[in-house]
Amino acid sequence: MAGLPATYTVPDGTLPLLGGVLSMMHFAHRNMCQLIRDLPAEALVWSPSPSMGTLAGILEHAMYCEAYAYRLVAGEAVAWNADANVRTWESTADTDRALAAIVEADAVMKRILPTMTVARMGERFPAWGNDDPESGGALIAEAAAHTAMHWGHMQMTRQLWEREHLEFRGTYKPW
Repeated sequence: MAGLPATYTVPDGTLPLLGGVLSMMHFAHRNMCQLIRDLPAEALVWSPSPSMGTLAGILEHAMYCEAYAYRLVAGEAVAWNADANVRTWESTADTDRALAAIVEADAVMKRILPTMTVARMGERFPAWGNDDPESGGALIAEAAAHTAMHWGHMQMTRQLWEREHLEFRGTYKPW
């Protein structure tokens, strides 16, 4: 799987702050693809300790949550599934599956955010299985921040894996 194109242009008419989110998350999603692309499959299921996530688990969890939040705010028929979220942490040594998860979540974001309105972002939605509704704008920001946090976890997990596998010479350059 190729991943995402090197460049992305925010569509005209996109709300300025959402244009910033789109550009930032395009960069993050591309980097996440680069982060896993050159690794052997077994690196995707390695964990620094039993209580920590694997690259595949971190990635699938982040993409599940991100796409869920954007789709919820867009008014699509989506419901939080705590069991499905737990299953995202189950690791698979499948680079194509992991890349596909990133590409699919990126496509959801790029389909929804350019059409988002101020009114829609002001609406309130119960999310994450909570009864307390949050504004659509808060959910969009939370989704981007959540993915960015896990992107950092992915970078650290890869660096720890590389420290355990000094024979590995990858092409990914952390920034």
